[in-house]
Amino acid sequence: MNQQEFILDKLAKMALHFPQVHIKYDFNKLIQTHIIELSPVEEFENNKKLDEEWIPFSFEFMQKFPGADIAFISPESSLRIINPTEEFNAPLCESLILEEIFGEISGTLLNYSFPTSIPVNGSVIGLSIAPIFYPKVEIDFPLEDELYYQSAA
Repeated sequence: MNQQEFILDKLAKMALHFPQVHIKYDFNKLIQTHIIELSPVEEFENNKKLDEEWIPFSFEFMQKFPGADIAFISPESSLRIINPTEEFNAPLCESLILEEIFGEISGTLLNYSFPTSIPVNGSVIGLSIAPIFYPKVEIDFPLEDELYYQSAA
């Protein structure tokens, strides 16, 4: 079993024990370190049971693979995982939750096609809508002064 297989196996078990913890894994080639992010921050900082699992795991990894580095970080760490290689207990984004709840209905609504023709037996009233948008305005003062024309423009 190589380093990554060992880590992913342990993280899968940890994810089962702590379903409320979002776990991200990646190998940072620049610093040659396996990085595991545990979130939310409250879990990483305050969950003693989680500490009892990840701290011995990191020591076991270092004993099994001497010379290899592993780091457990919080989401507030300056060391970040942007594109994780593996994720466990990933929270669903709002759009996925809505799709799961309203998927069947939204598919029906999104596939609706609007009619492109008017029925033959229907009646159409052909009135202009211009008076609604551009009503006539009665002006009570003379428009000889050029100033009024400029201010209206």
